[in-house]
Amino acid sequence: MSVSNRTIALLLVSLSVLAIVGCRDGMNDASFNVAGTVKHKDQPVPVGFVRFIPKGPGGVVGFVKIVDGKFDTAEGKKTRGVEAGDYSIKVEGFDGVPPADAVAAEAYPNGKPLFSQYVMNHSFQADTTLDIVVPSK
Repeated sequence: MSVSNRTIALLLVSLSVLAIVGCRDGMNDASFNVAGTVKHKDQPVPVGFVRFIPKGPGGVVGFVKIVDGKFDTAEGKKTRGVEAGDYSIKVEGFDGVPPADAVAAEAYPNGKPLFSQYVMNHSFQADTTLDIVVPSK
């Protein structure tokens, strides 16, 4: 019994598609936009980052830049922000004024840190507006 090259190729393509679809079974297909504000000492954080770190296995770490106290995971991206689930959210904020010294400017291109990294938890199940207030210590 002879099997043609075309039959073998069709079989390999079919198996590849099944493998890809099968790998997605455990993944979360729902993803949501997260937008909001970040304040410290009652002032908008000039520049910084918000990182979204999934608490469960298989999630994707994401981040978004803070500009003038605002962030939006949909801004400038083709994809939505986060998948459904529980996250650890890490926030970093800077004064937005790069140091005059070249070495320091390389180390701190966004300026002086305003606070130690702030960490909070949140569960996402829909598009979310998240207004973050970093406490003063």
